Amino acid sequence: MKENRRCDYDVIIAGAGPAGGVLAYELASQGLEVLVLEKEKLPRYKPCGGGLTMKAAKLIGFDVSEVYDRSMADAIMSYRNKDEIIFKGNKPMGWMVMRDKLDYAILQRAIIAGAKVIDTTPVMDVKDYDGAGLVKVLTKDEEYRAQILVGADGVNSTVSNSVGLRKRKRIGVALAGEIFVDDQAMSRQDYAQFDFGNVPKGYAWIFPKKNHLSIGVFSSEPKVPKLKSILMDFIKMHENLSGYKELRTAGHLIPLGGIDETLHQGRVLLLGDAGGLVDPFWGEGIYYALESAKIASEVIVGALTVGDIDLRLYTEKVLQEIVPDFRYARIFAQIFYAFPWLSFKLIVENQSVSNLMTSILRGDLTYKGYTKILTKNIFRIIAGKPINNP
Repeated sequence: MKENRRCDYDVIIAGAGPAGGVLAYELASQGLEVLVLEKEKLPRYKPCGGGLTMKAAKLIGFDVSEVYDRSMADAIMSYRNKDEIIFKGNKPMGWMVMRDKLDYAILQRAIIAGAKVIDTTPVMDVKDYDGAGLVKVLTKDEEYRAQILVGADGVNSTVSNSVGLRKRKRIGVALAGEIFVDDQAMSRQDYAQFDFGNVPKGYAWIFPKKNHLSIGVFSSEPKVPKLKSILMDFIKMHENLSGYKELRTAGHLIPLGGIDETLHQGRVLLLGDAGGLVDPFWGEGIYYALESAKIASEVIVGALTVGDIDLRLYTEKVLQEIVPDFRYARIFAQIFYAFPWLSFKLIVENQSVSNLMTSILRGDLTYKGYTKILTKNIFRIIAGKPINNP
């Protein structure tokens, strides 16, 4: 499309995660000239549990099943690795993936569609010349110009900081790892596990992959003392993890959603983690990164088509379609994590209620819908009775 002769590209995307990759694919497929700048060497390791939910997989828009390690249908929820509740899913909640493979597979589709990708090239600074009809992106060695810049560069977004967005942040923290155990232990861990009670205002997880286990801890608190020790204590109390051969861990911040804030400035907008679009209860961000990419694609194509680069519609749509459910998720998280043992007894051990939690991950139910069902059935839940059919 690129009618602006002063620009090298229609759109530059900083960051090659799922949001940046899917947006690049969507825009390039519609004839736009797109450049993706990634700071790491591709494919790059990403510390993440690697759970691709059913609703996230649907949003990608094309088949990436070649990178699925295994289906995520059965799960166990536990309290301090005891009081286990087994969930047998009649349909999968999603799939286990390695993020380096998933992100790279998405990016390859974007390249086939016509997008250009340059790795090992971090964005250093951004200059938004809205009046001049362009935005400049500065890297260590080059300067690139585009009509629109998209920040998909994570929680510590250089793009966001450069243009003064996201002054208010709610931050959680996670420590994710890959653990290698023997074949017998792998066969016993044939399910995803979510364990509450050991992590302050959060949970520990175990996700089985093809030849190893992904483990980690998540907290909705920004600072948790001795987070590595909490993870190691969880490993010690878990039989399937004893005698592991190798453990690799990496920590990262989690931007928790639920704040009404502007996600655009001039010719710049923010996606996914860069925009603080992460589930405040589970800490899951891939689905919302993809949803924000879909919204951004629609807004960007519309703006470039009419020649009026007004990105207010992007913020408006995110605030209408994504953020409201985060508020319900945040309230639920505050109550659940304030009283984890009581919440586990009332909600998780009531299988008709906890089944609905998996419906949120699958995409069959929103947090708003979940909250309404809980409120309607509160006395039945307290009595330990199955809830009425919603």
